[in-house]
Amino acid sequence: MEDSVTLILGEWSCSDTGEWRFVVHNGEMARCVAVKKDSSFSDLEREVERVFGVKRTETSIDLSFWFAGETTVFTQTKMPPVLIKSDVEYALFKEKKRESFGLHMYVTLKKLGCDIEESMEEEHANGYCGGDGLYEIDIDEVEEMISDTQLLAYVEEIEAAHKERMVEVGGGRGQIMVGQKRSGPESSSPGLVDKNLLRDVIVGGQTALVGGCDKGKAIVILEDNEVNGSVSVDVGEILRDENEENLMDMSSNYDEEPDYNFDEWTERINNDYPPDWDPYNGLGEKEVEDVALGVMGEMGVYEVGGPSGEHEREVGEQITERQSLVDEIVPIGFSLGLEEEIGVLGREDENVGEQAIISSFMEEDMFGVIDVNDPLLLNDAPPVHDNMRGAPSDERNMDLKRASDAIYIGRIFANKAELHKFLSVYAMQRLFSFRVLKSDKGRAIVRCVDKKCDWRIYAVNHKDSENLEIRTARLKHTCDVSYRSRYSEKATAKILADLLCSKYANGKKGPRACELPEMVLAELNVTISYMKAWNTKELAIAAARGNEEESYKFLATYLHLVKSTNPGTITEMHTSKDQKGNTLFKYLFFAFGASIAGYKYLRKVIVIDGTAMKGKYKGCLVAASGQDGNMQIFPLAFGVVDGENEGGWVWFFKNLTKFVPDSEDLVFVSDRHASIYSGLRQVYPLAHHAACAVHLFRNVKHKFSNEGPAGIVSKAARAFTVGDFRWWWREIESRKPACASYLLNIGLPHWTLSHFPGMRYNIMSSNISESLNAALQKAVDYPIVSMVEFIRAMLMRWFWCRRTVARKAKTRCTPEIEELLIDHFKESVDCAVLSASDWIYQVNDGNGIVFTVDLEKKSCTCRVFDVLQVPCSHALTAVKVRDVDIYSLVGEWYFVEPWMKKYEQIVMPVPKERDSDVPEEIQEVVLNPPKTKRGGGRPRKVRIPSQGEKHRVRTFLI
Repeated sequence: MEDSVTLILGEWSCSDTGEWRFVVHNGEMARCVAVKKDSSFSDLEREVERVFGVKRTETSIDLSFWFAGETTVFTQTKMPPVLIKSDVEYALFKEKKRESFGLHMYVTLKKLGCDIEESMEEEHANGYCGGDGLYEIDIDEVEEMISDTQLLAYVEEIEAAHKERMVEVGGGRGQIMVGQKRSGPESSSPGLVDKNLLRDVIVGGQTALVGGCDKGKAIVILEDNEVNGSVSVDVGEILRDENEENLMDMSSNYDEEPDYNFDEWTERINNDYPPDWDPYNGLGEKEVEDVALGVMGEMGVYEVGGPSGEHEREVGEQITERQSLVDEIVPIGFSLGLEEEIGVLGREDENVGEQAIISSFMEEDMFGVIDVNDPLLLNDAPPVHDNMRGAPSDERNMDLKRASDAIYIGRIFANKAELHKFLSVYAMQRLFSFRVLKSDKGRAIVRCVDKKCDWRIYAVNHKDSENLEIRTARLKHTCDVSYRSRYSEKATAKILADLLCSKYANGKKGPRACELPEMVLAELNVTISYMKAWNTKELAIAAARGNEEESYKFLATYLHLVKSTNPGTITEMHTSKDQKGNTLFKYLFFAFGASIAGYKYLRKVIVIDGTAMKGKYKGCLVAASGQDGNMQIFPLAFGVVDGENEGGWVWFFKNLTKFVPDSEDLVFVSDRHASIYSGLRQVYPLAHHAACAVHLFRNVKHKFSNEGPAGIVSKAARAFTVGDFRWWWREIESRKPACASYLLNIGLPHWTLSHFPGMRYNIMSSNISESLNAALQKAVDYPIVSMVEFIRAMLMRWFWCRRTVARKAKTRCTPEIEELLIDHFKESVDCAVLSASDWIYQVNDGNGIVFTVDLEKKSCTCRVFDVLQVPCSHALTAVKVRDVDIYSLVGEWYFVEPWMKKYEQIVMPVPKERDSDVPEEIQEVVLNPPKTKRGGGRPRKVRIPSQGEKHRVRTFLI
């Protein structure tokens, strides 16, 4: 049997923090190859060669893959890729591919070598050379490709090419002195200068050559036809802002084309500065002279003569023409180094006036031609990313998830506890143990457990801070194996809990205690007992979800933060006092603003129920829920009480009346708990109360020890018509008269749909609340703040998902109602209809049963139309004759528009406490846990079944 493997071409890269990333080659698509189950690594290489069209003799093929292990909490997602070089690694790849679908193989292709002569020609064409103008050859790379004789021939050839570029310059007037300054007007010494380092500088009608030396300095010998004698200009200052490498690169690339569009920029500059633009217009003679001498103008540039001496002017002539600025401007701060030599030129001949000197500057380009390829002129300033990413959450480098595990001088830790945590993990990974030698307010000294070992860390506290900085680090161990084998001492439950706390955060269940020993052994090579594993789990859960006692203290602040971002939210907390005057928690009520806003679009049927909390302190989580037009749970309000007693339910119902007022059309559905009955009679006397059919079924089953009567009771309770109920009631009386008497004592209107006085719709049980309790099964184990936050996050996710589905709906009614209408429509095809009036019809179904439909009153004698407010099959048959819009007969709650309005308001996240202004009266509240502390022993995780409820036993075939 063959299997397909996806091949992705690219290269692996590893960041400074140890995280691996695979960079796909630009424009390269993935390939697929078919491999057999018993194929070998050689077969795989041949397939890769065929797919990419390469040969192993010319190209190095590196195959690799990456998979996330089950215990990557210790590696912190820094697990390196696995290189496939043999059948062993290939077998591992096939095994991991079977375990996790979508495992890909990564391919990296590298050329083994190329012709050295072609490489040199390519470098010569591109102008690549070393810092001395010579080609650089890595001997290590070419020693396997060419022999020593060939290499020597290449070197001689390069040396000969270099000598051809060198010219000899010597003393004399109008020439260059390299490497030394001129001591007199006639003295000079010859030297070799690279042709590419020479520049033509036009000075007073004469040409002088400028060359660079080792130290970046040279002397220019200037000769003027009108001035007897010569002057020397030190142009070392011209190059002081350029390093030696930039100068050599400029000289070697002097004749190359510029790396930008020269014509485009010339056109832009000429457009911005037209030919008639005169920067010196309106200046006096003295101001013109200052500009000619290099004084910066308004534009921040110097303007001098053209490169070939054109536009000659007489002494003192007003500047009227503008030359091209591309080759004439010198940027601000580019020192020309000619300030001192100007005075020398003026002193050469006293007969030549100051204007003549100015004329020589203006007639010819004293400063030299500016290279358009100069990177200092072409490159723009880099962006400055100042506070673009914001301040880091932790300014120190002690974050175990991101920081590397290196120890170095200067590393800073938050405090001594963080230093100890880091060193513990560091020691376990490197198989040694340590002990704290000194620890006081100003320092911490840590050394190896072996007193003779050189390993030692010395850290000092920053002034007025708990931060510690490593000042001395000796990281080489000289201890023997007997001491290093004690590395498992640092695997304490607290250290392991710090590493594992992320596994239990954000509502994750996390690994069980029996799974932790294997995880720790695989990652840290440490064997721990089950008891240590259990303590590790408990500490990790406490670190991730919070402490029970601290959670109660933070509750008031958390509720304030919830209301700050969720307008309309109602929260109420009831407390009590103990004998010592301490404030104790008793009740909590909260309803989010989004749920309150959506209540007015719901059917007025509320299901209430409670579930026990399983934390350290006893309590009961109660909830009131409705059902939206798509038959989904719509949570309205939640409460935390000390138990399902009358006082707790009465307090909860009183807070519920803040947005659910008492009325005759309101219906509550619950189990037959006495405290709920008592609470509703006190707070909601006008509302109707209906019993849950499921709980009634369980009570009958438990009381009479027979499922037969219980099943009949359930059918009788769900019957739509009185006639159907009577048929089932006769069955109950004939089989179990005692059961019939028991049901009569409860009251038929209380548990039957046919006799119920209000609008119960389809809600015959408290399954809505039971489903909500199942969704909150994990939350009841959490501390109270974490539990409320879990509920908020769950509602936020539910509201977003339903809002998204509602926006995408293309029908007029919700999806569930549309399916129900289609089912009713299929049943209507066998029915016959006779008209009694314009709105009343007689409908005969396929079984010969006659029903009366009144489309005006939206009713049918089957009572499905009356109870559900959705046209039944008989009503849909009558619609064919009356020709009315089917959707005009559907209840208003089932349309998409009110469905969307239920979830229109957003459940917002809770802001951070440090980013919000919490009133002092809230912060000053010190709330203590209730006195309902749970007893000792392992807490129960499985719910105790109610009366008549069976445990579901799952059987597996082995």
